[in-house]
Parts: sequence; structure tokens; C-alpha cells
Amino acid sequence: KPSPTPAGAKDYAIDAQTGTAVKPVVPVNIPQDKDVAWGKSTVAQQAKPGAIPKSGGVSATLTFVQDGDTATFKTDKNPALNCRISGLDAPETDHTKQGGKKAQPYSEESKQTLQDLLAAGKIKVTVTQEASKDPKDPNHGRSVCKIDVEGKDITRSMLEAGAAMLYERFNKNPEDVAAQLKAATLGKGIWGLKEPPVAPWDYRRQR
Repeated sequence: KPSPTPAGAKDYAIDAQTGTAVKPVVPVNIPQDKDVAWGKSTVAQQAKPGAIPKSGGVSATLTFVQDGDTATFKTDKNPALNCRISGLDAPETDHTKQGGKKAQPYSEESKQTLQDLLAAGKIKVTVTQEASKDPKDPNHGRSVCKIDVEGKDITRSMLEAGAAMLYERFNKNPEDVAAQLKAATLGKGIWGLKEPPVAPWDYRRQR
């Protein structure tokens, strides 16, 4: 039963949950302009044209696939954009002619898978890291790029096919992690080889 309203009811209010009479909250007085020393307004600096990339990347045409994680594209502003696809590492191709290592198992299949995926529709390229001229650059003069074909992320597609490995050092995306785990569970691509695959980054360090 609600408690009776005390004398001077105009100074009280009824609490909707308990039914008791309580003193209302005193309204806060809003200061007038004459009572406040307002700070001087400032205008945000406008970004330089081109400083903020457009979402979705730029349209591109495939010109060459070097291996399972490298491809060259032609765009309106760059006739030869050499991209290392972000977030994955593909089996190493043959480098014996350059005095390097022989090819890893599944390197040609990985290259072919990338070529097929890139040929499947309209390509959008987003450069996430510009190419470096530093001779010690681990990307060897390639730009790091996110590639989409018909809105589908190529990194994810390659991992789903088991055609490359998640580059764990740089890619922590849980969906990409899940894509690789599913491919490995199903024995797709490199995960279906007789011998357990050697991570490309480990293979490069071997002598």
C-alpha cells in the first residue's frame, strides 16, 4: 500500500516503483551566456586530397601471376602495380636459376589457384603498405595489397582452398584463422600432401 503523501505535497513526488513519497530531484540551473566564459572555437584541418583512401580499393586488371601470393596489376594510376597479397604466405616457387632454393611442394598448384581466382571477376586492389626501395625490405619491392574479386577477399579464398598458409605474424583475423583450420581439417590443398607442409617462412630460413 502506498504511503500517505506528507503535508506540503507540492514538494514531493510518488516513486513509481515503491509507491513512497519522495522529494523530487532539484532541477539544475543552466548558466546563461553572460555567466560563462566560452572558449574560442577552432576549425579542424582539412585532409589533403588523396590522403584518405576510398573504401573498396581501385579497379585493376591482372597482368601477371608470379606465385601463390604475388601478382601484378594495371590500374589507372599505375601500369605495373606489383602486389604481395596481404595476410598469407604461399609455397615457394623454384629459385634455383637465381642460385636459390628449389620449389616447395604445391607451389605451382598454389600459383594456378591464385590465377583462377583472380580471373573470376572484377578486381579491386587496396594498397595497405607501399613498396619500399630498401634492399633489405622483406617484401622485395612489392606493395602489400588487399585484393577483392567480386567483393570476395582473395586472402580468405586462398586459405579456404588450402592453397597458401595464414601468415600468422601479420594476420590475426579470426575468420582467416577459421578458414585455414577448416581447410586443414578437410585435407585441402597443402594440407592433403603426404608430408606435413613446411611453412614458407621457415623454408626460406633453411639452408
